[in-house]
Amino acid sequence: MFAGSGTNKIKLKLSDKDSTLFVLDNTTPNVNPIKISEVGANTATVFRKFCEIDKASSQNYKAYKATKATLSIDEDVDLDNHSGSAISKYYRVDFLNSAVTVETGKKMVGTDAAHITEVIAQANYADAKDYNHVKVTNNGTIEFSKKKWNWNSCRLWASYK
Repeated sequence: MFAGSGTNKIKLKLSDKDSTLFVLDNTTPNVNPIKISEVGANTATVFRKFCEIDKASSQNYKAYKATKATLSIDEDVDLDNHSGSAISKYYRVDFLNSAVTVETGKKMVGTDAAHITEVIAQANYADAKDYNHVKVTNNGTIEFSKKKWNWNSCRLWASYK
């Protein structure tokens, strides 16, 4: 794939939590859900053929970022595991202008006031033809009790402008 690289793979160093391995920018909304349970395994399998991630890379890089996509929270999420080797798969992805569903029986739980202010937040995109795609659906349980509550904390929000 990459002539002259020796292994025919590109070597990547993802240096911090803002690094992203793969970006999927859908031109129209994709309604086929991406399951949070498959985030680590599928990404590694697909990209292992084409790239090698430097061992000195941050453990907290984003596996992928998607716009106009659909995310299924199909496993429990510990919102306090936002760094290090125990990082939650939820922090390994960014879904923007997307539909997000917390599936039945699944829990998103956390108390860390220093790291997050919203558990799920989505906004419609500028050229949206309608408001039907960007949806935030909670069929499970979200327990987000910040150590010090303030007006800037919330569990869910969506903007349909």
